[in-house]
Formats: sequence, C-alpha cells, structure tokens
Amino acid sequence: MKARKRKRKKKKKKERKRKKKKKKKERKRRRKKKKKKKKERKRKKKKKTERGRGRGRKRKKKKKKKKERKRKEEEEEEEEEREEEEGREEEEHPIRDAEVLCL
Repeated sequence: MKARKRKRKKKKKKERKRKKKKKKKERKRRRKKKKKKKKERKRKKKKKTERGRGRGRKRKKKKKKKKERKRKEEEEEEEEEREEEEGREEEEHPIRDAEVLCL
C-alpha cells in the first residue's frame, strides 16, 4: 500500500512539474509573439514616414544645411586670416618695396 501511495505521489508531482513547464513555455511564446507584433508595427510606422515626406527627412535636410552653413563660415574665416597675413607681410617689408621702386 505504501509503495502504491508513494508511486501515486511521484506521478502527481511529475504531472504538476510538466504542467508548470507547459505554462512557462506558453507564457514565453505569448511574450515573444507580442514583441514581434510590436516590432512589426514600429517597422510599418517607420516605412510610412519614409514613403512620405516625414520628419526624418526634414531633420536630415536641416542638419545638412547647418553643416553647409558652418563650412562656409569656416572658409570665410580662413580667407580673412589669409588676407590679414598677406597685409602683415606687406607691412613688414616696406624697405624692399622702396628699393624695387628706386631701381
């Protein structure tokens, strides 16, 4: 009798374990499915904005314009510096200029 009881207990324990495992797997599967759907929705949304003239494109254009403006300003500054240096060089050698004029 005791052996039979023990066997039944063991069987029930195994059954419970199996059910728990099954539930866990089901939960994991459901979670995965949910995540996949969310990703899909996000992708669709992204595609929509890219198809039309969405926010992403505008932001890119703004960034590009900003970079272009910055580059132009830097070029102008470099040019001004060069002009200033040339002016300084001319001021440094007034004697040479006078000699050239005398000859």
